[in-house]
Amino acid sequence: VGFIEDAPGAGVERAFLDGRVHPDFRRQGIGSALLSWLEAEAGARLQAKDSDLPCVLRIMFWDRADDATVLFEQHGFEFHYIEEEMRVDLQKPRPDLPLPPGLSVELWSPENAPDFYTIYRGAYGTRTDNPLSESAWTQYWANPADPEFRRELTFLVRDGDEPVAFSVGHVYQAGEASVGQFGVRPEWRGRGLGTAVLIEALNRFAADGYRTGTLTVNINNPNARRLYERAGFRLSKSFTMYRKDLS
Repeated sequence: VGFIEDAPGAGVERAFLDGRVHPDFRRQGIGSALLSWLEAEAGARLQAKDSDLPCVLRIMFWDRADDATVLFEQHGFEFHYIEEEMRVDLQKPRPDLPLPPGLSVELWSPENAPDFYTIYRGAYGTRTDNPLSESAWTQYWANPADPEFRRELTFLVRDGDEPVAFSVGHVYQAGEASVGQFGVRPEWRGRGLGTAVLIEALNRFAADGYRTGTLTVNINNPNARRLYERAGFRLSKSFTMYRKDLS
């Protein structure tokens, strides 16, 4: 069985591929044939959109066996990244850690939306040489038309008029709220602000009735993982992403 999910991303047209072969029928070429069909079908769908954006195929999987990754690489897919999902039980007590004195919190609004991007550029400028454009970042992370985006769970922190940190709230399934993206500007790191912002986000999740909080972290970002652990998050599982550019 296989399926394709179209999911426009930031600056790309993309499709996620997934498939399974019953254990009794593996190593007979069925998996390769299935992946070839998925590639052809997804590629045709993306190219039919007649978009100027690059087209990308992605395979995301949780804890898959090594023989699957060999198959993906044989078909020209390249390793992209591994992220770990971390979870926290919102029904358990959390550390009492308020924001540092003098800082204020604002929920997301169309008026302050550009300030979220300002924080993103500062916070993620230390992680990537190719930050997203403002329109791409907004489309992917804080798009009010996206049913998974929750403006009531998305907020920024200010020092006076200066935006210094943010947390974006998403809901992907019932009962769980996720920190879709989180950032603290470099000059504010090392003061306990990051942990306080995460606790603020979890308190808002719990107040809205969610039972579990989640987030993901790239395995090459151990500093962030330690920060999340201080806020109560614990490793749940990891997923791997492979990609193939069609352009």
